[in-house]
Amino acid sequence: MSPDAIVKLFVGGARVLKFVKLHAIVRAVRIRATKTIVQRLHMRVIHKMRDFALCLNTWSPENNTDDIGYISRDTATACRDLMSDLLDVPDQELHCCIKAFPNNGEHRGNILTWARSEPQDSHKDDKKLDSNHKIENNSVYASLMGRHDGKTDWKRPFSCFSCNDLISIGPKYQCSRNKWDEHYNSTIVFPMRYLDDPKQKIFQTIGFLCFYSKRKNVFTGVPNIYKFVDNFDGYHVALQESTVIQTGACMADILSTFIRPTYVKDKLGKRKLTKKEEG
Repeated sequence: MSPDAIVKLFVGGARVLKFVKLHAIVRAVRIRATKTIVQRLHMRVIHKMRDFALCLNTWSPENNTDDIGYISRDTATACRDLMSDLLDVPDQELHCCIKAFPNNGEHRGNILTWARSEPQDSHKDDKKLDSNHKIENNSVYASLMGRHDGKTDWKRPFSCFSCNDLISIGPKYQCSRNKWDEHYNSTIVFPMRYLDDPKQKIFQTIGFLCFYSKRKNVFTGVPNIYKFVDNFDGYHVALQESTVIQTGACMADILSTFIRPTYVKDKLGKRKLTKKEEG
């Protein structure tokens, strides 16, 4: 073999090794990053939600005890922390709140703010029923429940409300809170739902998990729901491409599973026991 051939063989082999090594490095980094997010979801968020669920036996949505108030706040903060890590956004620039319907069968058109993450923004800690904030007066909640918000007819319940620049939407975005634009511009909101009738695939919505920031374009790669008002399927295909959306939806679904017994305790109490359960 000539010297030139040997040199070419050596150079070609070096290139192959470099590519293989680079690929291995990229794979290792990707695995480590995925492990970090999954670990934080498990150890910080789900564990906190589990503690939250254990406190709910004594909870009434109109009478937040101190224990429930603290653990619900910590749960919202844990959700915010995970989303902050995923987006690489400082804690002070991203917030999370948990909204819920009262479970007493009254005022079902109203939303209760259950908890806000810390450090809080300039919102008041409003853990009380606020009759001024109704579904039909808020685009976010109307879109997630398939209602008309006064400007837009959300014909079907969307599975997420996402927008990185609400101010640019103008009057089409409806919100009953005064001066909302002083508190947020980017937001993603997930419904907390449970399957009430598996045969009919009927879902009940019990609340919402909300992430928001005053900054524009905080949620990288998230689609603008207003571009898909008449394209329900296209919007949900776009949502599937976002890791941010999948992570938030995962937290909302887990939280709804933990909260569900509080809303269906009467129904569960009337369930007929099996012979095995009867002993």
